[in-house]
Amino acid sequence: MNLKLYSFLLVGILLVSCNSDNKKKNGVDNLKPDVKDKSLTISKNYKIGDVRRYGIYPDSIYDKNLIGKRLNKIFDFAEKTDMVINFPEGTYSINLNLYSRKNIKIKFNNSEFNALRISDELGSETKNIDLSGTIILYDSFSIFNSKDITIDTVIIKTNVSKNIQKLRSRGCHIYKGTNNLKIKYLQVEDLGSDGVAYKNTHAALSIDGASNNPKNVSIDEVNIISSDRHGAYITGTNNNIKKITIKRYGKNNADSMSGMEDATAGKEKELSGLWIN
Repeated sequence: MNLKLYSFLLVGILLVSCNSDNKKKNGVDNLKPDVKDKSLTISKNYKIGDVRRYGIYPDSIYDKNLIGKRLNKIFDFAEKTDMVINFPEGTYSINLNLYSRKNIKIKFNNSEFNALRISDELGSETKNIDLSGTIILYDSFSIFNSKDITIDTVIIKTNVSKNIQKLRSRGCHIYKGTNNLKIKYLQVEDLGSDGVAYKNTHAALSIDGASNNPKNVSIDEVNIISSDRHGAYITGTNNNIKKITIKRYGKNNADSMSGMEDATAGKEKELSGLWIN
């Protein structure tokens, strides 16, 4: 083969290889904007990944069903690309549901939601989810049948006017089938208790599991400021909480509260600060 032709082909192969590697590395960012998210975009004034680009705005009144459909399309797109979904600071009066999702990255900036729910609700486990920044919740955080989940900061607080059901907060429930969950900081400022709506609300932080208890749960710091019932109820295998502070617990009573997983019937009414089972 001619030496010049051979050299030209070699350079061409290297360029194609490098370009391919860059596409793999950069994912969605290596595509043109109109190719990436054209079908989703409503306002090009915002960067790719910013939910305002797709018609979801903080501190706004909107049709929750419509926003839910838009979010699902954004999640569908994010699963196929490297796109990081970005929720700017403000209140989003919806539940953030990650049902049977995988390979999704979301960035929060003191972004407020009613609840965060992660589960296998649609038939398959949720896995490989990265939630960075601070998310603020006015109802609860719940997770089950999910694995490889990483979260920076979750703050759960009571604000009845911002809660969809006009309730106090119902805390954090890490439930059955959860495996390899990592949280840097979890804070529960208040846990409510009055009425049937709090029937299954046992503790500001509950880690339990109906014979399939959570395992490999790692939390750097838990700060429970106030709980009407138990402070924290912890079961499972190889779970590690580096620091936990429980300032107030048992402020109300266990009336109309259901029994607790893995606990002897009746013991749930003996309100405790920290219950390790």
